Amino acid sequence: MKNSVIFGGAGSIGREVAHQLLFLNLASIHIVDNNELNLKNVSDKLGLKRKEGKIKTKLYFHLSNIENKIQFEYIFQKYSFDLAFNAAAYKHVVSGLFSAENLIYSNLITCINTFEVCQKYKVKNYLYVSTDKAADPESYMGLSKFVCEEILNKANLSNKNILCNLDWKGDRK
Repeated sequence: MKNSVIFGGAGSIGREVAHQLLFLNLASIHIVDNNELNLKNVSDKLGLKRKEGKIKTKLYFHLSNIENKIQFEYIFQKYSFDLAFNAAAYKHVVSGLFSAENLIYSNLITCINTFEVCQKYKVKNYLYVSTDKAADPESYMGLSKFVCEEILNKANLSNKNILCNLDWKGDRK
């Protein structure tokens, strides 16, 4: 039985990943997010689905800022994971117009931090949720996702201990 962790698990994409994983009979799903209200909401919804469906998968919820490794690395010290999903990001193009520096910094540092911690603790599969806007970036958000993809592609070539996958819809031009 596998254990999974979802970074940004209380956001729109991470929440959907958690809902789908719930039915795969995993040993556990750990949801990491920095939004307290969304984390509580996803906890309530997944807990109810788990109870109604008589699902044995254990659910854990961690309020943490993954821009700071120290704030989430303790989870990896306590638990071991087979799968990691990084759905954490500022994902709205408009947000980048108001605060480009914060969007770029956050998207890059959370990608790097989560991947490095997964490497350190020997997580076998790391899936990075990207966007079609990275295919031909015309926004700060698309550019930040494109750079993250490039970082992970290079890391994937040089490290055979972790399988790094990129998930996005669209074709490179």
